[in-house]
Amino acid sequence: MESELLLSSARKSRKAVIRKSVLHHSKKSPKEVSPSPSPSLSSQSKNSFSVSNQDTNSQEYLENLIRKLFSNPNVKLTNKTDLQDFLPALTSSQDVDIQTYALIGLFLRQFVMGWYPRISHDTSMEFMGELLGVVAHITRNLQQRCQRIDWSKLLLDELPVVLESHVSAIRTSKSRRGSRLSSSRATVASPGCDWYDDPDWTADFLELNSHFAIDQNDAYLERLYCTVLSRSIVCLLVPVEELDSQLSQKLITAIMNDLVLRNVVENLSDSFAIWGIINKVCDIGIDRLGKKNAKRQSLGERLISVGRMVGHLIAYTTSLFSIWPSPGDDDHIKSVLEYSIFSFLACLFEIPVVSPMLYMLLTTLKAYGIGLSRVSHILNNLIHNFIYQVIITESNVITCVSVLRRMMFPKDQTFDMGQRWVPQSNEELIRFRQKTRDNVTRLMEVLPSSNLIAYLVEVNADSVEMFLESLQNKTVNKVLLWSLLDLLLVSIFPELSTYTATDIENHSLT
Repeated sequence: MESELLLSSARKSRKAVIRKSVLHHSKKSPKEVSPSPSPSLSSQSKNSFSVSNQDTNSQEYLENLIRKLFSNPNVKLTNKTDLQDFLPALTSSQDVDIQTYALIGLFLRQFVMGWYPRISHDTSMEFMGELLGVVAHITRNLQQRCQRIDWSKLLLDELPVVLESHVSAIRTSKSRRGSRLSSSRATVASPGCDWYDDPDWTADFLELNSHFAIDQNDAYLERLYCTVLSRSIVCLLVPVEELDSQLSQKLITAIMNDLVLRNVVENLSDSFAIWGIINKVCDIGIDRLGKKNAKRQSLGERLISVGRMVGHLIAYTTSLFSIWPSPGDDDHIKSVLEYSIFSFLACLFEIPVVSPMLYMLLTTLKAYGIGLSRVSHILNNLIHNFIYQVIITESNVITCVSVLRRMMFPKDQTFDMGQRWVPQSNEELIRFRQKTRDNVTRLMEVLPSSNLIAYLVEVNADSVEMFLESLQNKTVNKVLLWSLLDLLLVSIFPELSTYTATDIENHSLT
């Protein structure tokens, strides 16, 4: 009874206008138009949809899946029903909306419809319609915020700073191990354990590159930080009028806190999880490069390929020179040659130590290129086009949502992430690390200009092994993940770096 009163008061407190009409067309006569209930998840569709032989990513399949998931007991949705007539737009792309609604529908049916009908007599499923309206507002707000981000600067200038600081702290703390500079002041390293398992090394690393959410003696601090961060994000994403509803606020905060932030950090901080991602990337790269190297082109195919390449080069060069800067226009724009990606790569491969002459030459060329404004302008346009035409694209977003849906709901029916693989012994963990090392070295061998890469930087099995070992400490990995999440979230929500959590929750953003 108390839950029903809470739901009733939550619905009455909402002031946002949400699309609740289904199949209302202006061509219908007044007799044909009737009050249409909100879109809802049909409990009858829980096991009624089976995967056929058709492509599960085709538009026809996804539209039929969405119709079955969001069918209303009072309205029959046919195959001719336009989804835009009864579901609010999530983004500016209809293709992204279709993939996202398929995932949202499966998610809500699994985790909300399992308990909501038991505590409420809301036969019209008004709450589900309002919840979809809130989700639509969140996704549109998130899209607008992401469009304001300079992804070139974020990926090539700000992200490498975090990574370089992490790599430098690992190497410095490793060199301090067993010396008077160690935090334990022990002149001998801890016997019987590797450097990445040594508590003294972990303490030294945290002194050099810590995160205020990580404290080896207080695990509650991380949970508290995650909760406060989730509340702030929800307050910035959800409309102010919706925050008056305790139900919506707590539900979305719980999803953000438990299913997103804590789940990502806790699972990805395991070394074998990171190695698994590296393995998959290497397998994909080896497969694609292997097929490309195995395919031998005839003379005619080579001529056609060269002609196509020249055509692309001309078109691309035209786009680069289409907007030529006038004197003084680029004074406030940071040149791509000044981005920290180059400093990070030099630190990662230890170029100043391994190849000091090469490092001096590259530094000189970099300084000379920065002084040429037109060269900097061409490079800036080149990088910008690559980021927004190859990486940050609509097709990649669709692929990510589709992969997430197949991962969580393999047959588009019930939630099944499968049992997470966990090494049962230290020997099994070492074998998996060695497998990852072999995959990385194999990928380096099939890369184009692999001989040049091997000559410029020292990349061998031992250096790869050392790099993989640096990922074996869960606490250190958590510091990196939280630092990366902070960078991403502050870029999306600049208010997090300007206002306190109390100001954000009280809507005192002035």
